[in-house]
Amino acid sequence: MNTVEGLQKIGFTSYEAKVYMALVSHPNSTGYELSKYSQVPRGKIYEVLEGLVEKGVVLINNELDKQLYQPLPYKLLLSRHKTKINKIISHLNEDFERLERPQEENPFINISSHEQIFLRVKEMCAEANKSILITGFKTELLPIKEHLQLAEDRKIKVFALEFGDYDLGLNQQFFHSITSIQKQQISVHGRWFSIVKDTNECLLAQIKENTSTGVWTKNMSMILAITMWLQHDIMVHVMEKEVDNKKLIEEISKKSNDILQELWSLGL
Repeated sequence: MNTVEGLQKIGFTSYEAKVYMALVSHPNSTGYELSKYSQVPRGKIYEVLEGLVEKGVVLINNELDKQLYQPLPYKLLLSRHKTKINKIISHLNEDFERLERPQEENPFINISSHEQIFLRVKEMCAEANKSILITGFKTELLPIKEHLQLAEDRKIKVFALEFGDYDLGLNQQFFHSITSIQKQQISVHGRWFSIVKDTNECLLAQIKENTSTGVWTKNMSMILAITMWLQHDIMVHVMEKEVDNKKLIEEISKKSNDILQELWSLGL
């Protein structure tokens, strides 16, 4: 976004933006001079200047037989617009609070694009006050690595369970191996990803190469389900790490997989 486009977003026309920019660079200019500096046609320059004077953005300085123009200092201009925008946002917030009807249960919000899913994930990392519980694959975790580290820098407790072995540089990271049947699940259903923030908000997503879908909610039943799932997976892997008898671990894993074979397959 260039300066002209930026000024247009706060209410200037294209000609007004060009004239104001020319005035900042060449204060105390005549209309004729400003037409040349701004490349606004001479037939339009005085009409544009008159509009800017009415807005209080341009000031007139009469000197002898000349009418010179001065810009409102740009810092003051931007400060006024910032104050105006903040007031509008404040009024809108009050209006929406009056309009909002409390819901008996927190809704489930569907998010239908990869970009929007991870925009919300990054916002959740920045908004966290106490904790973040997150799981996923390197493909999804690597782009938000910095956001998780920044959360830790703010003393947020981050617990990450990664399917794979990539080190995210976090204090509490746990690794989950990927079984052959999980690889089949990924090829059919896509990768899974979830995040719980402060035990009061969560997002669950299914990641595919061409399309990703997610659900964001503050519904406590969903939050507890995801939290307990991740707590259980982390607990199992902590226990495995503490047991020296690898053969015993393999035997227990094989028995569990045999018992739960149909569940693990997810209909494959």
